[in-house]
Amino acid sequence: RVLPICTGFGLVQDFAKTHEPGYEHGIVMQALCDEVDAILAEYLHEVCIIEGKFRDGSVDFTLNHLFVETQDLAKMIDLLKTVLREVHESKGGALINILRNLRMQVYAGDNFKQALLYRLLEKASVPYMKMLASWLRSGVLKDPCGEFMIQRLIRSDIDGDSWNTTFSVRPENVLEGILSPNFLKQKVLTTGKYWNAIHHCENISDVAPNLMYEEEPYLNYMGDTSSISACISKMHHRASSSLLKLLLSDFRLERTLRTFKRYFLLDQGDFLLYFLDAAEAELSKRTEEVSRGRIQHWLNMAIQFSEPSGDDNESKTTVYSREASQPLSAYNIRSKFALESLDVLLGVRHEKSKTPSRYPYGTVSGLTGMMSFMLDFPEVPFPTSLIVSQQNLVHYQMLFRHVFYAKYVEQRLVGIWLDHQMMKEYQSIRASLGPTFCLRQRMLHFVQNFIYYMMLEVIE
Repeated sequence: RVLPICTGFGLVQDFAKTHEPGYEHGIVMQALCDEVDAILAEYLHEVCIIEGKFRDGSVDFTLNHLFVETQDLAKMIDLLKTVLREVHESKGGALINILRNLRMQVYAGDNFKQALLYRLLEKASVPYMKMLASWLRSGVLKDPCGEFMIQRLIRSDIDGDSWNTTFSVRPENVLEGILSPNFLKQKVLTTGKYWNAIHHCENISDVAPNLMYEEEPYLNYMGDTSSISACISKMHHRASSSLLKLLLSDFRLERTLRTFKRYFLLDQGDFLLYFLDAAEAELSKRTEEVSRGRIQHWLNMAIQFSEPSGDDNESKTTVYSREASQPLSAYNIRSKFALESLDVLLGVRHEKSKTPSRYPYGTVSGLTGMMSFMLDFPEVPFPTSLIVSQQNLVHYQMLFRHVFYAKYVEQRLVGIWLDHQMMKEYQSIRASLGPTFCLRQRMLHFVQNFIYYMMLEVIE
């Protein structure tokens, strides 16, 4: 009954010696083996005490007495064997979760073994919590062995769409009971991503250090769970507000969004009037017959006429990094033509078309330039692309196509109204055209109210 303790001690000692210095096993395993070594040192100390009692000869030291003296040592070695057998192939957060499961479920009623597992968890979790603190503080991923809950995919290009997949969560290394809720996992992920976005912005060397905490927060795995959640929320707020402040001040996000509102959402009517007056005839042709060069020329002219003079000089000032393209402004807008009508596109997106078939009236059949025309930015520089990603740009283009065509229909109805004003001078046919006038007025009233609803009730 005593000899298995010796055998178990040898197995535990061999495991600790082979796994502690091994880089491939991870630093969490190294921390665990360090604490196992400390427990084995205590084991040897107890053995020395028992040997001293035997050599002293003051008591009748029998095998039964030896068995009684080694009961706690047997429990200790038995627990260590179980732990090392369970975590043999694990590392990082998965290893910590195994120790937590052993403490919370397997040995829930054994105070002696729970105390030992508490020590192992407390020491093994220190490297992981340091990685978490570094990630939350500055977005630095100190994970050479792939043990943390966040992993990074190396990419050569950085934009808003690829940035969303650059960092991802390793589900197996998420700490159960602390970081397992989805909202906490997302907070941890986005906090570090925000700091990394700040790191990728050049010309802010004097700003970035002031945006971060000087010291890493102290996170204790065995401490209060609510304090860890509060620290994550605090860091997330710090990172998000810092990135937003940087985008608004150094990268003129507000001006960029104002450009989208002015042109993609047709917030100012003068741009639309200038452009339609010049390009209406060309856009009435089939899409493949429309001259792209003429449309782009008229688009540039309409932007120049409608753009305030102060913005002209501002657009020539580059505040983005050297790797980025020209600053995002109205003068970077390019014309583009879609391959499908908007209702067909929406029908594809919803798997089943929810709008009736629609064809343009007149002599031209098929997709016209007026129905397929949209605005585009060839390249949105980082970090503005975090807000205006390619996916968001597609949404803006779909809104533009819808509002642009509605505005075009309104302008055509207004033109018909002008024609009707001239026809009212002919008293002989005025009475016969009364139903036509009424129909035109009802159509114009509907279109204007529909545009008002879209622009103010929905978009605004």
